[in-house]
Amino acid sequence: MKPESLDGSPAKLVLAEVDALRAELRGLIDSYAGSLEAELERIRSLIESSGRDGKLSGAMVRDLRDMLTLLSRRQIKPERGRRKDLKRVEGLIRDLGMLIENW
Repeated sequence: MKPESLDGSPAKLVLAEVDALRAELRGLIDSYAGSLEAELERIRSLIESSGRDGKLSGAMVRDLRDMLTLLSRRQIKPERGRRKDLKRVEGLIRDLGMLIENW
């Protein structure tokens, strides 16, 4: 029996779908990273503007210390590219946002 070439089999269609999935994945990753970075920028801007005004209340100082503790204790290994690390980053950003929410 003669093996079929890629042109005459469903393999060509599967390859096209895999390429489309790869493109969708890249778009999804870019969008996800963009939203996380936007939230980080919002947090950074709020901290920067509050510090520039020189009007940090006692509660704000406590929140900043808590943020510093969270940030310094993060355990992320970007070189491994694990979903677990993305979840940790997302959770950390969410925690920072919650601390700064009532400023």
